[in-house]
Amino acid sequence: MKKTKLSFAVLLASIFATNVAVSNIMPVVTDPPIPIGNAPIVPEGQMLQPPPPFPQPNMNGGFVGPTNAVTTVKDALQVNFFNYNDPLAELTGHIVKSMGGNKYLFRDPTGRIVVEINRRIWRGLTITPETKITIYGEVDEDFSANIIDVKRIELAL
Repeated sequence: MKKTKLSFAVLLASIFATNVAVSNIMPVVTDPPIPIGNAPIVPEGQMLQPPPPFPQPNMNGGFVGPTNAVTTVKDALQVNFFNYNDPLAELTGHIVKSMGGNKYLFRDPTGRIVVEINRRIWRGLTITPETKITIYGEVDEDFSANIIDVKRIELAL
């Protein structure tokens, strides 16, 4: 028996021609689609519709109501650390000036206090002494005076 060498291209061409010929002669039977998990079955010729968008989370989500937060500079200056451990602060007012580094002088109608604001807290917000803001943070003890360690800044309404 004589062995012949067929090139790969000739072999592929003969397989393709055989498959085309068989598919023209025999009808192709397809089984109905089997759902996998919760995947929807999409009829042929139709496109899968995207799911409805998820509700966007409120970046300030959570409890809305009364808190035990210190709300005035006067109260923040009078915090007794024997009774509280870093009480929350929510102050509305103005940053009057920079005191160097990440410390600023904050003013509200009841007084002035030093606030500490790290670079990442600003989030691109540019303010002036005339800009009314609300700062959220904790009252800390800094040597002999209380300061506010700011965690978030917002423009006041």
